[in-house]
Amino acid sequence: MEKEHARKLSRQISVLIVDSHRLIRECLVQVLKSEDLTILEPAANRYEALSKIKLNNPEVVLISSLLRDDSALDLARELWFRFPHVKSVMYGMQESHDYVAQVEAGLRGYVFEHSSSLDELQRTIRQVVAGEIACPPEVTYVMFTRLNQLASEKWWVNRATNMKLTPREVEILELIAKGLNNREIGERLFLSLHTIKNHVHKILQKLQVSRRSDAVKYAHEKQWLRNWSYVKHVAPSIISCLTAAKTLLN
Repeated sequence: MEKEHARKLSRQISVLIVDSHRLIRECLVQVLKSEDLTILEPAANRYEALSKIKLNNPEVVLISSLLRDDSALDLARELWFRFPHVKSVMYGMQESHDYVAQVEAGLRGYVFEHSSSLDELQRTIRQVVAGEIACPPEVTYVMFTRLNQLASEKWWVNRATNMKLTPREVEILELIAKGLNNREIGERLFLSLHTIKNHVHKILQKLQVSRRSDAVKYAHEKQWLRNWSYVKHVAPSIISCLTAAKTLLN
């Protein structure tokens, strides 16, 4: 399979290693060199890595999970947003790591510390360049569990857009359902009492009800109230996770 990937690519793949430990960096530079892998001068930290990526435009960045200052995931996220064409692979992972955070950081490959080999690391590089997601079964399981959760939230986001209420109005309706009055809602959302009253008036008007309690009852019956603040938090990660899953399934 590895030779098949190499034949399919039939060109040089540029790789940047990011590791805080000089000995490991130098060792990986020597052992990863092959007919199709060009190993660039490695980086010792996140800032050095970003500078070298701008300068050399590597196809793959190998990130040590033990990067100092807990910046490994920060670097992966930055690559995902600033250099989407660069494939990031994290190596040295432990089974206890937070896979959800790693999936949402846009990583394309995962290599465990204890159970993976050098051959697997080289194979992972070739897989991600070929457009695949290379990850152990443990990560795959977490990825699809997360996607199921996000799919449910995405369903609700889509539903919320069809119910003629704005995100702010949904947020206020949830606070009404929790028993807060207009003044308390204004304090919670840092809005004036006048603004809250206007929102409440629009909610009642759109739902064609005359009382706040009727609006809450109607919203519960339609299953509109589902922790909007959480949905707003996870919605940006829906795109990245669904994109990763689509590639994995292909």
